[in-house]
Amino acid sequence: VRSQPLVLQQSKAEWWSGAGLIGWFRRQSLAALHSRCEGPTADLLAAMLIGVRGPVARDRLQPFLVTGTVHFFSVSGLHVGILAGAIWAWANFAGLRTGLTLVAVASVVVCFVMVCQARAPVVRAGVLVLVLCGSRCLGRPTFSWNNLAAAGLAVIAWNPTQLFQVGTHLSFLAVAVIGLSSQVWS
Repeated sequence: VRSQPLVLQQSKAEWWSGAGLIGWFRRQSLAALHSRCEGPTADLLAAMLIGVRGPVARDRLQPFLVTGTVHFFSVSGLHVGILAGAIWAWANFAGLRTGLTLVAVASVVVCFVMVCQARAPVVRAGVLVLVLCGSRCLGRPTFSWNNLAAAGLAVIAWNPTQLFQVGTHLSFLAVAVIGLSSQVWS
């Protein structure tokens, strides 16, 4: 049984508005994914890479539920970190100057956040990457408590209810522990 490619409905928002642009970008990403993969594989990749959950059949999810790996379908800050690191590595390998590398990383991360519909975990990680890019651009240390605080304030300014979400607390705690560990071990 072939699954039909997922088609996101055109929203009533104008193409030039924020919602229209995000919807267009998301539709283009899904179309590119479906043009390179077929059927259930494309649906699984769409769920794993950009968080589109609708088209994945329950029987395709069952092995992930049984093995405890269903969390692969949750797009998170780890996805943002891997993407930012990959773009950074590619740009360094290509010999781009630091300024262009930072612009490339920031641009790709912003596009990824848009494609993922600005879900809270992706926004938290995206804001942190943007703060780190900004600090690097200004010649400041990339990891500092001030950067972590600035990212936290930006996330709370974006959505004040994030202050009361356990996921937000755990995300920033994890980044703080990783940063502290890297300082101790260096």
